[in-house]
Amino acid sequence: MRVEAAMLKWLDLARIDIKNQGEGNDVKIVVVEGENCNVTRPQWFAKGGTGYVVETSDKHIVFELECQRAGNLIIRLQGIDRHVLGRDRLPLWVDYTKLVINGEELIKEVQPLWHDKSYSCTRQVTDGEKIGVKIEWKTHVYKEAELLQLLSLWLVDPVMVLAAHPREEIGMEAASYTPDILWAQIYHDTIISSKWLLDKAISPGGKRGWAVGYNFLYVLYRVLEEMKPRCILELGLGQSTKLTSQYVGYYNAEHVVVEHDVEWEKFFRRSFILSPATRVERRNLIEREYNKARYYAYDDFASVIKSLTVPCGLILIDGPFGNRSERSRRDIIPFLPSILAEDFVIMVDDCGRDGEANLLKEIKEILTDGSIDYEEGLYKSSGNCHVGVIACRKWRFFTSM
Repeated sequence: MRVEAAMLKWLDLARIDIKNQGEGNDVKIVVVEGENCNVTRPQWFAKGGTGYVVETSDKHIVFELECQRAGNLIIRLQGIDRHVLGRDRLPLWVDYTKLVINGEELIKEVQPLWHDKSYSCTRQVTDGEKIGVKIEWKTHVYKEAELLQLLSLWLVDPVMVLAAHPREEIGMEAASYTPDILWAQIYHDTIISSKWLLDKAISPGGKRGWAVGYNFLYVLYRVLEEMKPRCILELGLGQSTKLTSQYVGYYNAEHVVVEHDVEWEKFFRRSFILSPATRVERRNLIEREYNKARYYAYDDFASVIKSLTVPCGLILIDGPFGNRSERSRRDIIPFLPSILAEDFVIMVDDCGRDGEANLLKEIKEILTDGSIDYEEGLYKSSGNCHVGVIACRKWRFFTSM
């Protein structure tokens, strides 16, 4: 079974319905604060006045409404309306924390809502009256029962699973995706007030694809935010680069990304503008062998290392291709520990596979032989997409967050 990355984004969307009720009535909507709002006028919402549906990932939004004709202005807070494979509506919860209308605070504490459990406010309005609306919300933290209900509707293909398993096993199949959902919530809560991560659009992969998962992104953000490395070496251009490039642009750090695929780089740059502080070094893939195991490597990787002006505080390893044998992604091995800063963190994706797990062992052996104190941790997710973290002793808490 496969979960599309787009589905995870549903966990980070709120829905607000707005309508000036009355025959021929309408309302003009101006978004004053909020950049990620999709405002639509669905046909089914046009009876007794034009209605609007707003879906947004902005946690803080401000509307200015101008009513056309006198009527009843209805503002309804809820979750988005989504179904999967023709099943029941998904209970996608949203934790609303504030609703202010013309300075009157109607919601002052957390209100967990979804499509079938909404909050409505109705007030009489006059023709031309202007209404100011402020709404704040945060990603819902699911209780175990809520999460299992969501997963059972969301992730299980009933035709395939019922044919192969008794009904009582369905929950277990769906629950295998639980770590992805939990890491997504933790990550979104962590970055909500970031001063440097302004473009928060992300398309994580994990079990669903080649890109890093939310477990990787969560640890990466914490390292960037708290350790503030002065030099980052990143093997593989991708979703993690959206964080690292914004970080180095804000803090003026050194950032080198190694990537082999020209077409992928062009595709990536069409949707994301890299910081001038980010330098992409393109290197062709070659094959190498270690202990009779063949693996992919970057050609002339030594020249990349020579181009670094300061020791590496953070090394991210999600390239080149792995999963071929018992060895993977060993490009940095000949250059350790000499390229490491005194304060360092090394992150390796896909450590549920033999090649990456063995890479972690090699790194630890090198550090031990060099009498360098370190701590290690493993951030597990679904499938093989575990993230291995090795940190100097000073920053050991990064291994157990």
